[in-house]
Amino acid sequence: LATLLEKYRATGGAVAHVVHITPEGAPVFTPKTALAEEFLELQPTEGSTTEFVVPKQFPGCFAETTLKAQIDKIGLKKVVLTGYMAHVCVSTTARKAYQLGYEVLAVEDAIGDRDIPGATGEEVTKMVLVKLGDVFATVVKSSDIQ
Repeated sequence: LATLLEKYRATGGAVAHVVHITPEGAPVFTPKTALAEEFLELQPTEGSTTEFVVPKQFPGCFAETTLKAQIDKIGLKKVVLTGYMAHVCVSTTARKAYQLGYEVLAVEDAIGDRDIPGATGEEVTKMVLVKLGDVFATVVKSSDIQ
């Protein structure tokens, strides 16, 4: 993921850092834990004019956020999705982006998930990407992105 981010930074590509704001006591992304904080190497570059932060409270990155307005202001027609919890946040965001008319790329080696009852995180991620790739997104590897 860090390598992909560096590619975008090197070309001046726009990067939205969408950060899930979770209430105290949440079972996942519990506030003030390492998993709740954006990894240091993925944080926006201070003073960048091409990176912006979008806080969210719901699984989809478009639900009650400024993401669509910011993407449209820049004039983007394509979104490149990375992130955690393929079966929740990534899937919800990909479907909504598709419905909004964006071309959607899902970067399979930059998307993950946790183990859930009945499936490992790897199995969950694979199945989500198969489903998204059928209709809503083009599934690519980070090395495919130039």
